[in-house]
Amino acid sequence: LLWLELADDAPDTGAGPIRKAVRSLGGGHATLVRLQDPDPGIPRFEPQPAALAALSARLKHSFDPLDILNPGRMG
Repeated sequence: LLWLELADDAPDTGAGPIRKAVRSLGGGHATLVRLQDPDPGIPRFEPQPAALAALSARLKHSFDPLDILNPGRMG
C-alpha cells in the first residue's frame, strides 16, 4: 500500500504516469482518493480490461436498471 500526494498542477493529477508505473511493475491498481476539483475524464478507479468492464456494467445494470444509484460511477 502506497499513498501519494501530488501537486495540484500535475497533468491529469498524475494518474497517467502512476498507472503506467504500476503496470510496468507487474500490475495492481491505483485509486484516486481525493481531488478538490475532480475532472470527470480521470477515472477514480483503475480502468478495467474491456471484457471485465462490460461484465461489471451488465451486473450493475441488472441490480440498478434505472441507473439511480451513483449514476456515472463504477461502470
